[in-house]
Amino acid sequence: MKAPNPRRLELVKLSRAFKPLVESGKFAKVNDAIVAYYTQQTGKTTWHTFKGWKDAGFSVIKGSSGFPIWAQPRPMGAGKPEEGAPAELASNGDGPAWFPVCYLFHDGQVIAAEV
Repeated sequence: MKAPNPRRLELVKLSRAFKPLVESGKFAKVNDAIVAYYTQQTGKTTWHTFKGWKDAGFSVIKGSSGFPIWAQPRPMGAGKPEEGAPAELASNGDGPAWFPVCYLFHDGQVIAAEV
């Protein structure tokens, strides 16, 4: 059995810590609270996925570590979560879903792509 992804476990912990802020209305979504936390940690305000930076004409600097957030939920049959990963319930009415992890990079981790 494969061990759970430690970055995913870190994200679960952050999500649980920020859930009360979402419930109180301070943030619309858990991901918003997590990005605000990363912004406070790094002082950076511009965040995109690897693909988002690439589409904008930038390259992520080799060796940069992404900051984990939740990706769009997927139905359980649309791919397999890593072993031991908890399955959350999606609120979209489609039943059980799992939330993949995706990674954001800030503007200090990119350079303009060479043409």
